[in-house]
Amino acid sequence: MKQPIAMAYYGIGFVEAHFCRSWEPEENLEACGRLLASFWEHVGLDDGDYHIDPEDNSVEKEKDFFAEQIRNAQEELKRLQKENVRKYGKTTSATPFPHLLRSNIAPSPLEFSTVSKAISDAEALRSSLTSQLIEKKASANLAGKAMTRRKIKRLEKFIAAHVGIVSAIRRVPPEIIQDIFEWLSAVLWEENRLGSKWALPFAYGHICSSWRGSALSVHSLWSLFPEIKKPKTLRGKERQLEYMTELLHRSQQAPIQFSFDFGHYEKGPYPIGDLLVRFSERWRAINIRGSACALRNYFSKVEGRIPNLENLVMTVLIFDAPSNALDMFQTAPKLRGVRLAGHNIGDIKLPSHQLTVFHTSPALSTPINTQNSLSQLTNAYHLKILIYDSSSPRVAHFEMISLPSLKRLNVRLYHPSPSILDFLTVPVLENLRVEDLQRVLDTALLRSIAEMASRSGNLPHLQELYIWSTAEMPEGLIDFLRLTPALTLLELPIPPPRDLLALASTDPDSGLPLITSLELCYFGATNTVASAPKIFSALKEFTDSRCDLLHDHFYPLRELRLTPNQDGNWWNAMAREFGYTGTDRDGFIRQSQLEPWQESNTSALLTTLKERLCDLVPGLSTGNPVLPNHLPKGHWFQNIQDLLDEIKNVEVDDGIDILLNVAPFTRWE
Repeated sequence: MKQPIAMAYYGIGFVEAHFCRSWEPEENLEACGRLLASFWEHVGLDDGDYHIDPEDNSVEKEKDFFAEQIRNAQEELKRLQKENVRKYGKTTSATPFPHLLRSNIAPSPLEFSTVSKAISDAEALRSSLTSQLIEKKASANLAGKAMTRRKIKRLEKFIAAHVGIVSAIRRVPPEIIQDIFEWLSAVLWEENRLGSKWALPFAYGHICSSWRGSALSVHSLWSLFPEIKKPKTLRGKERQLEYMTELLHRSQQAPIQFSFDFGHYEKGPYPIGDLLVRFSERWRAINIRGSACALRNYFSKVEGRIPNLENLVMTVLIFDAPSNALDMFQTAPKLRGVRLAGHNIGDIKLPSHQLTVFHTSPALSTPINTQNSLSQLTNAYHLKILIYDSSSPRVAHFEMISLPSLKRLNVRLYHPSPSILDFLTVPVLENLRVEDLQRVLDTALLRSIAEMASRSGNLPHLQELYIWSTAEMPEGLIDFLRLTPALTLLELPIPPPRDLLALASTDPDSGLPLITSLELCYFGATNTVASAPKIFSALKEFTDSRCDLLHDHFYPLRELRLTPNQDGNWWNAMAREFGYTGTDRDGFIRQSQLEPWQESNTSALLTTLKERLCDLVPGLSTGNPVLPNHLPKGHWFQNIQDLLDEIKNVEVDDGIDILLNVAPFTRWE
């Protein structure tokens, strides 16, 4: 007799549903061992073909068998109920299925209906006994009341023990649980939570055996590894190796993601590194950090063996062998996102022709005449996002680079040397962010941006422009903005009055202002106290022209936000132009300066009530209300309450009537 073939599939039919059939592998029939053995006994394990007998009644025999099993279960349930009634009376029901109380196994339909009825009967009996206890409250029969309380407590214990059996979470099929786990795994991939203790699903296996089995079945759950660091002891290395081996076993063939910190040069073999290299075909996203020598020693063997690698983050601490390039990641057909940081990252060879995201941050101590990390982007035809930190003033060797697919460009400038903007051509750029950290925002930066726009065909697709700096914005911004007709968002230090007036002016032929699509403006204030009156006047003209103009081909300004600096000198000067001498610099006063708001009878009444309240509470007008040392005579608290009620009863039709009274107040109100 030969054993049945290993990959057999079985057609499963259901009673009273002849049209419903599914084909299942053998591992899905573990709970049907008797039925499976009966099938092979009937069919036979030899190589002979099985011919269907028209008079075969094996299916009817199985139906009779299961009907007998159900009858036996029902009779056993009745026996338990009778025994429980004999022992305890009719105060509670028997535990129908004791094995369900000792496990988290999902109940069958028969078990579910039986337990639900038992809980319903117990709740009804508890309600009846509670009513009897209330009726006997005036009775002197203390023994009877004590007995009734004992019965109620027994019923409550029974209900609490059985509610979990019929709970929804217990009856969720394992397939749904596995789908939830797979969804969670995808979320962890998206959030890239490397090193997080919640990234590993060990907690699911601690709930119950069925959840543990479901978690082990979802291999992708175990593919997100925690951050790997060098243990300090030999025992630590052994346990780390066992831990990683188990994770690799549980993840099966799922793509893996890990973070590996080698530190400085590691002498001698490191078993974890060798173990991960053996499974390099499964790498999907990795984050590695160490010296160039350590990275080369551990990962040189993966060259040509990383077919599934999609994201790479590499930090080079010390580049101790600049003559030998790190080229092990040059052959990675699925690599799309790369982030490089540290020393001599220009010597890291990458398949730039297929990259879509590139982030580079050279170290500050990079040697002179080092190859720039952007030099290999000359053929990056598919690059969409470029983030460049020019942290080292010594790396300034650029070549002209054309990026025909680039949509987002982030540049951080730490020094006044020539920037990357002088050498880029970006015809489809949509988002430009420039962070000037050298505290000197001169016209050279604006000229570089304008030249890049000119080389790129006037940036017709640019929608968002961010320029961050603590320095003042020089004149000349308007020359660049003329090259960005599709701009919708502008965020930068507040422009000089000349540029603001240019933004407010309209074309005499079309009657439209410059940049008709501009909707959002976020301006950062500097310490230009002397020019505050001119800036305020230019801002008002700018907002009037952008908000009041009605035209079919013009988008009115939806939001203008002004952000003050820390010391607030600029805002104090602006507030004096508005006629307010306080110190508040929050949003209400800014908006009241720009619109401006008109006072009404309601707002005047609210102002009077507020002044009366400030007279009653010392320090309220300055934002530091305190109780007087000696409370005044009379109904002081009652007067305050009456005044607050009077304020509450004022009918307000326009919210500006309230804001006019909040703007000069402090934020605590």
